[in-house]
Amino acid sequence: MRIYWKYIIAALLLVAVITLYVKEFYWFNRTLDVERLVWWSMTMGAACGVVAWLFLRRHAADAIDNFRILAFCVLIPALSMPLAAGLSNRLLSPHPAVFTPVIFESEKPFYRSLFGFIKEDRGKPSGYYLFFYYQDRLYRIESRTSQFSAFRRGEVIMLPMGRGFWGGAWVK
Repeated sequence: MRIYWKYIIAALLLVAVITLYVKEFYWFNRTLDVERLVWWSMTMGAACGVVAWLFLRRHAADAIDNFRILAFCVLIPALSMPLAAGLSNRLLSPHPAVFTPVIFESEKPFYRSLFGFIKEDRGKPSGYYLFFYYQDRLYRIESRTSQFSAFRRGEVIMLPMGRGFWGGAWVK
């Protein structure tokens, strides 16, 4: 009877992690230099996994068991650390979001559909890509609504940006 509870808890944890990842993708799309944050967190997760494997490998009965421990110790932390890094970067940040001047480039609608589109009938846009220059680099973030359609290319707009716990900036 006890083993069933372990499986139920493991399944609930898996569903919770998937749900958190789905919710965090919205903020990944609004984080500047998210690639750097994800790669560093995956690298750190894999490195911590290798250290854990070095301690746990003596419990392995054979080479296959040793590989299972290695795969578990490296893959699970490497795949879950981007979620932890994204959440902690935004939620643990001691810096409040402040309006920051950026140079407007463009705002373009995008369309998404799980089942494809009927000929030329896209309907309402799913969201908008906002392109802007910040510190001489071009960035793209997603937005659910059009906020800057009245602005022209090269104009200065103010975006609420916060500096994250790990240094990565994000747009609120």
